[in-house]
Amino acid sequence: QAALLEAGDDARRELHLTVGAQGARALIFAGKKLREPIAWHGPFVMSTDTEIRTTIAEYQSGAFPPKRVPWDYKRIAARPQL
Repeated sequence: QAALLEAGDDARRELHLTVGAQGARALIFAGKKLREPIAWHGPFVMSTDTEIRTTIAEYQSGAFPPKRVPWDYKRIAARPQL
């Protein structure tokens, strides 16, 4: 399930969860509305179709992403410490 929480009012910036004996998991994303166009293709999200085509070409040539993360994201045990 998904919920959209509006954070425009400081007094309403709370989230309360009540869960059963098995518990629950929640993933919360937060960000500022950019009010920009959105273009996407598969896992790629950019502002224009031109940026999407450029990124796909970079990905196929091995140039994307331009900087690799310093940890092995394919192994659960290699997660960065928070």
